[in-house]
Amino acid sequence: MLRRTLLTAAIAAALPGLAAAQEEQQNRRAPPPPITPENALERAFLAALNDPDERPEFRRLLLTSQVVLAMADSSPESAPLELTFGELQLTPIFTSETRMNSVLGPAAPRRRLSGRQALTRLRGKNVVLNMMHTPMLTLEPEDVAEYLRD
Repeated sequence: MLRRTLLTAAIAAALPGLAAAQEEQQNRRAPPPPITPENALERAFLAALNDPDERPEFRRLLLTSQVVLAMADSSPESAPLELTFGELQLTPIFTSETRMNSVLGPAAPRRRLSGRQALTRLRGKNVVLNMMHTPMLTLEPEDVAEYLRD
């Protein structure tokens, strides 16, 4: 069985440069409310959160839908952004521009590509989908490999 972890507000506290989000999270001490979905992938993600029967559809859509991969810089040869939390390195992927903009800002470097392309590029890494949002999903390298087998 895939080992998945839904992260909560602790991830916000570890992000440098996000003081406002960090302060808001500390004041609330609860995960953010669920997103208002703006595409089929986000609707499937919310459905899969509470209904295991919806998870295959979410996985299918994650692989086939366009996602937003955070990049280290805007150069064409840029590597994906890696954030460090203690000893853990995470690479963020977002289900929409809106989700990425709310966490990293509208000027943050990014690439739009299919979920399969993003996960293929991130094989062997820890990935976080929709960091600092609800729902949020982390995938360990074994989970990324499992998604790509589908």
